[in-house]
Amino acid sequence: MIRYFLLHMIIIGLGMQSFSRAAEVDVPRFALLVGVEKYAHLSSGEQLDGCSNDVVVMRQLLEERFGFEANQIETLTNEEATGTAIREALKRLSDRVRVLPDELPAAQVIFHFSGHGSQVPDQPSGPNHDEPDGLDETLVPHDASKQGSEEDLRDDELFQYVEEICHENRAHMWLVLDCCHSGSGARGTTKLRKLIREQEPVQSIGGNLTKRKLPSGAVMLAACRAREVEPEYRDGDQSYGLMTRFLVQVLNQENNISKLSYGLLRESIVSCYRRDPSVSQAPVPQLEGESSLITGGILGKTGVDRPQYWEVQKNGTDRSKMLLKAGAFHGVTAGSIYEVYDAAVEIELTGELSGHNGNSLGWLLVDSTSGATGTASYFQWNGDKQIIDKFPSKFTRGYAVERFHHHGSFELRLRIEQVTSESGDVSVLPPGSELVPPAIAAAINSTTRSTESPWLLRTDGEESCDVVLKIDGNYAALFPSTGFAYVAEDATTTRGDIPPSLKGGWGPFHIQTAKCQVEDDSDPMSLEQFLRSINRARNLLRISNTQVALAGNARGQSGSAIDVSLDLVAIDEFQDDGFTPHRWHRWEPEEDALIMEQGALYAFEVTNRESSGVPVYISVLSIDSNMGIDQILPFQDGVELIGEQTLTPGESRLTDCFECDAANFPGQRWAVVLATRTQNDFYMLSQPSLQTTRSLKTEESQSLGHLLMQQTYFQNTTRGDRRRRPVKLYDETWSAATLEWLAVPEK
Repeated sequence: MIRYFLLHMIIIGLGMQSFSRAAEVDVPRFALLVGVEKYAHLSSGEQLDGCSNDVVVMRQLLEERFGFEANQIETLTNEEATGTAIREALKRLSDRVRVLPDELPAAQVIFHFSGHGSQVPDQPSGPNHDEPDGLDETLVPHDASKQGSEEDLRDDELFQYVEEICHENRAHMWLVLDCCHSGSGARGTTKLRKLIREQEPVQSIGGNLTKRKLPSGAVMLAACRAREVEPEYRDGDQSYGLMTRFLVQVLNQENNISKLSYGLLRESIVSCYRRDPSVSQAPVPQLEGESSLITGGILGKTGVDRPQYWEVQKNGTDRSKMLLKAGAFHGVTAGSIYEVYDAAVEIELTGELSGHNGNSLGWLLVDSTSGATGTASYFQWNGDKQIIDKFPSKFTRGYAVERFHHHGSFELRLRIEQVTSESGDVSVLPPGSELVPPAIAAAINSTTRSTESPWLLRTDGEESCDVVLKIDGNYAALFPSTGFAYVAEDATTTRGDIPPSLKGGWGPFHIQTAKCQVEDDSDPMSLEQFLRSINRARNLLRISNTQVALAGNARGQSGSAIDVSLDLVAIDEFQDDGFTPHRWHRWEPEEDALIMEQGALYAFEVTNRESSGVPVYISVLSIDSNMGIDQILPFQDGVELIGEQTLTPGESRLTDCFECDAANFPGQRWAVVLATRTQNDFYMLSQPSLQTTRSLKTEESQSLGHLLMQQTYFQNTTRGDRRRRPVKLYDETWSAATLEWLAVPEK
């Protein structure tokens, strides 16, 4: 089933970089563009107008802006686009990817379809029996019949082609579907890209619905939500698909698009709809896919540290105050400064802390934050002074870009040590020491920019710290300030040149570059990226645990926090499909700890423990011992997945099932459920796990992550470390629950 997601809170910023750079990257590119406006077996009133135009402008866009060669693009229009021809073209696309040399990076593939969408009865059983309404969504080819036939390309079949193309990470695929499948007709002067059929939903003959998801490695941008329709757009004497018309406009208007994210592209299209006087009651384009791809660059043009953009709206009747649709979990902090624009497409990527950058309305100073929102004061600059002002009376909502980030108390304390003997003795290199390798010193000094307050604090040997950068010979690695790393007993070293003193730490970093060559990745990660990832995971748990404690104290009071629980469960039996849990039980602790062995099957159960009231929206995130953050509920981003986020009072929900791989990834792990009164989007918090050097287990060994988190949240006033007073982040609009367990290869 094709499912879509309305991203309404986070817009990932587009970066400025020339096309010439994009064209120099040796990345295989392939495209299949299909446009069907003429249908052999449909009435004159069911023919369309602008689909072949969509193919023309998309081809031009790919060649001129994304560096596609003519022989990398295949087009099928009208009579060429039969059901058989489309399938054969998809097979050719799969074959071209399959025969690529292994040493090449993952191919970038786009499939664009403009034409009618429709529905046919779902399969009565089996793995493709996946539609709750009994109807499969289809793409309608040139030779399709009025009531549907085997010529239609079902979503199940399309997904099978996508799986083949993306198999083993051979390619990343972008699907653009400028059609619609359901929804009632709307009055208008342009045609609708939906073929209406009188279809009876299929009756199931047994078995359970298969939970269909977009295959890994793919992102899908669809023209509208379920039950909306996609009109054509009249531009002078030419017609186009509404979404394609503005997608091409947005990508052509940007001088540099190598870092434009799928999320911002979608928001920019919606913004264009709202600003065009000829577009009324426009559908809402939908985005689905893995979070790492959605927030990455279009067709693989990813970048570094792009600024984030947030929706803002007026906050009550006070025109000097605005509400940010992002809060503490999104990294918004009190004291940070934002610049406000009417539309996302008007945002200037960089700007000075003065006057106006481009067509901005004014500025915001964040006063306070909750979990999912923030309040801010509106002001203008008078020289270097902030003058409180009132925003325009007609303003209802806009977008804000951060120009200065205030880290507050969310800093990371770092100590640098030099190994001085084979036995592992160390000496502390205090701030300013000339013994710190120049590349390491430069990397640390560059972590704080003019656009943010200091977040990384250097300490000397007398002060407590959170992490230690240990230097030995030509390499360095990051460690928690105490203890060793937990690694499997049979772990072996993969790099003979790594000193024993650094094994088990995060890294290693070469002292000449201050970068780590990440496994299976051609782009090395910088020391700064590692430190920011550590701080991000650390603060996620810090905020969650603070909220849990404060909410617990407020439980039962008027306006108290949302009451949710999170449990780790063991899977006993699956349903017939082999992956949907049928029976399970709550994980039993051993000596007051949850311990999980290699191969164990588990899931998480979230419960809304409130007895009455409105539903809540939940997201479940997991954190591994190497600071990797994954969103596990909802698994992907899609509008119909909002239902998976909603919990009514007394309701429970089980996540997907997982198999523990403690042999390769041992150590402490955490899970966090975030619950809000309004729909939430926390997928942007995801980040990959940090690479570690290899090490042997010792009697004193513990997980790197556990040691770090223990210092942050659970440590008493011992060993010279002071427990910091937590920032009060509690409010009744959101809540959290956390759990912790240990993954071990064997007991």
